Amino acid sequence: MVVLDDMPYARARSGSLIEHEGDKNFFVWPARVDDRRVTVWINTEELSTLACVPLSIDGQKIAAALQNHRDQIERSANARFCAGDNKVVLGIGSLVSHA
Repeated sequence: MVVLDDMPYARARSGSLIEHEGDKNFFVWPARVDDRRVTVWINTEELSTLACVPLSIDGQKIAAALQNHRDQIERSANARFCAGDNKVVLGIGSLVSHA
């Protein structure tokens, strides 16, 4: 079961939790599965949609959105986790239903 670590507030506010993969940006939240370290990659656009606020500039809004939606992020990470994964990617459609 994926369990998110405590929110690294300082890193979230400074933007150092952001990683780039191709043309997409992700917030990377450290987590663990039993005694193994994993990371949960949360698409910035998806988090912004979930939080109903633009997050691209304001680190405090980013940290608040991550913390406010922690339970949903953790549930989604568990739904997508496969045994042996070191990285769980929550892309578009992972947190918000796009009808």
